[in-house]
Amino acid sequence: MNSKKFIESLIYFLKLGSTGFGGPVALAAIMQSELVEKRKWISVQEFQQAFPLIKAMPGPLAFQTAVYLAYRYNGFLTALASGIGLVLPAAIMMVVLAIYAPEMASNQAVQSTLVGFQGGALALIALACYQLAKPYEKQKMFWIFVVLTIVLTVFKIPEPLLIVFFGAVAVFLPRFKSHLKLRSVPLLELTFIGLVAGSFVFGTGLAALPWLEKKFVYDHQWISHAEFLQAVAFGQMTPGPVLVTVTYLGYKISGLLGGVVATVAIFLPGLIHMTTWFPRAVQSLSKKPWIQLFTFGAISAVVGTLFVIVLKLLPEIPTFGIVIFLIALLVTFLFKKFPAWLLILCSGGLGYLTSIFQAS
Repeated sequence: MNSKKFIESLIYFLKLGSTGFGGPVALAAIMQSELVEKRKWISVQEFQQAFPLIKAMPGPLAFQTAVYLAYRYNGFLTALASGIGLVLPAAIMMVVLAIYAPEMASNQAVQSTLVGFQGGALALIALACYQLAKPYEKQKMFWIFVVLTIVLTVFKIPEPLLIVFFGAVAVFLPRFKSHLKLRSVPLLELTFIGLVAGSFVFGTGLAALPWLEKKFVYDHQWISHAEFLQAVAFGQMTPGPVLVTVTYLGYKISGLLGGVVATVAIFLPGLIHMTTWFPRAVQSLSKKPWIQLFTFGAISAVVGTLFVIVLKLLPEIPTFGIVIFLIALLVTFLFKKFPAWLLILCSGGLGYLTSIFQAS
């Protein structure tokens, strides 16, 4: 292990975990821009091959992307430290928010700032769509796959299934054409819920939230629905992976130990995947002649699902939040090197100024 690379990686992910607003897709886009395109930790080609597969894996997207990149850069210990670095700042913030939540919930300025964060985060997701689609923008079949993915999401087809399906279609389509021519909660139970969510719930960390709600709110009735929604809001407001929501939930249910147990349990499967068999699988698959076609089809499905996420979230924020989203989106296209963390903070600032203007 290279100690210089270890320190570099740890510092980077501590910073990203402290300032990386916008949710899993936005964090993945930031890592692609900084670590793949600028620092060359891995090749752009390898990232394009690995990312759709990571997105189709169960577990938190941003965390697993970080662990994979760090593992490929400098081995297991660097991956472990980097994963902790990404999660730890937000986990600490969630504990603090859990303590002071009642005072913050009624503060209009806090609510408006949160809307600003959401607008900036949506702009980053839209930018991620653009960056992923750019290498294929002139290929008609790519956009056909994107449109089909958008249509299929209306019928609630699971996102990982769409990614794998269109990857497979892209592989077999040329052959087909050729053929045609021819409360006091037991910690063990809390651990089990976290492990299941991290191991078997496919999609981004957001995909795990409905299942967590079912277990925490309805099955066990450990917390109220309002408390769960509050935890989700704080998870989106804080930097780092959105699944640090479980830190808040675990703390509310069983104190600091509950927060630690829930957090470790939900991120552990992703750490294991990204540092054991998955990198070897990506390396092996990269040598297959059909992997480029699979990547083509899979990324088209990723772009389609991201587009749907933007369309679903926009109506849920107030009008001024949509205005902030459009401003942030314009900034990302006019100023390519504008830092993502600064974009989110500025968006939050605009939300805060809006609350002052409305109050006056």
